[in-house]
Amino acid sequence: MILPYSVPDHINVDGSPVFYPGTYSSDDAQGPPFGFYPPHDDQYWLCFTSYAYAKSCGAYEPLRQHIQTAFGDIAVWQLCALAHDAFPVDPSTQLCIASDDSKQHIVDWGYNDTITKTGKLLFPSLLRYESAMKLAHICDALGLRDDAEGYHAQAMLLRRSIIETFYTEDENHEGWLFSATGIGHKPDVWGSAYAIYLGLLPEELARATALSLLRGYRDRTTVLQGQVRHIPTTHGYWEIAQCAPGTYQNGGYWAYPVGWYIYALTQIDDNAASELFVEYLNFIRETWDDCFNTGTWECTNSELDHWQNPGYLATLAIPYLTLYNKHLISEQEN
Repeated sequence: MILPYSVPDHINVDGSPVFYPGTYSSDDAQGPPFGFYPPHDDQYWLCFTSYAYAKSCGAYEPLRQHIQTAFGDIAVWQLCALAHDAFPVDPSTQLCIASDDSKQHIVDWGYNDTITKTGKLLFPSLLRYESAMKLAHICDALGLRDDAEGYHAQAMLLRRSIIETFYTEDENHEGWLFSATGIGHKPDVWGSAYAIYLGLLPEELARATALSLLRGYRDRTTVLQGQVRHIPTTHGYWEIAQCAPGTYQNGGYWAYPVGWYIYALTQIDDNAASELFVEYLNFIRETWDDCFNTGTWECTNSELDHWQNPGYLATLAIPYLTLYNKHLISEQEN
C-alpha cells in the first residue's frame, strides 16, 4: 500500500514512478518479500536533496515555493515535512519500525531492501535523525521557530533512543550498533560507521564503536579490497534474505559506505584510515574501465567471483563526497 506523501523508490525510463524495490511496476500491488509498504528511507532523501539545494544556492526562500502534487499545491519545505512523517514509527521513541506480520512488512532502506528485518530498525532511524536535524535547520532559516524547535526536539529524542535501543558494548569496551531489535539483530557495520559520521554518538561510545570497526578492518571481518560488508563475517549472514550468502546485500562488499568507515577510523587511528583509503583507491584503479563496462562495481566478493553492476557511480561519488565534507580530501585531489 502506497502511503500518502510516499516518495518513489526509483523512476522508470518512461517517467513512471516505482514505489517498491524488486519491480518496475507502477501499481501498489506489492507484498512480501519487498514490503507491503514502500521502503523506510525514500521519504528522507526528499528532505536531504531539498536541504542540499538550498545550501548550494545559499538561499532557503526557494523552499517556500509551491509545487503541484497529488494532494494539491504544497510548499517544498512542507512537502519535506509531510514525507518525513509519512511512515510508521514508534511514537515513544520516534524510531522506524517494521511489523512482525510478513503481510504488513516494510524493508528498512534501499541498501538492505532484499533483507527482512523486524522490530525497531537502526538505519532508517539514523536517516530520520538526520532528516529531523535538516528540517530544523530549514525551518530556522525560514523563520519558522516553533517548527524548528519541534524538529530539533525530535532529533534529540531519536539520538537518545538510537543509543539506548541499538548500542551494545562488550567486555573489551568495543561497541556496535545493532541493525534491528527483531529479525536482523546483528552488528550493523554500515550503520555503526554512519552514526560516527553523523556525530550522533557521544565521544566515549564513538571511540568504542570505532575500535570495533578497527578490529574488523585489521581482522578482515568487515573489509575486503577496500570494500565494506553489511555485517561482520563473524556473524555470518542475514536470517532472511533474497540473495545468496556472500553476494549483494547478504555478504557482498560495497564501496558506498567506505567514506564513513574511513572517517570513523580517523577518530582513533589515522594510519588505518589512510591504509583503507589507499586500499579502496587501488581496487578502483585495478578494476577501472573508461567505458564502465567493467569496474566501479556496485558490490563485489572476489572470494566467490561475485561482481555486480559495473559503472555504479555511487561507488565513486559517495566516498568522495563523504571525505570531502569532512575535509579529509580537497577538490584538488580528485
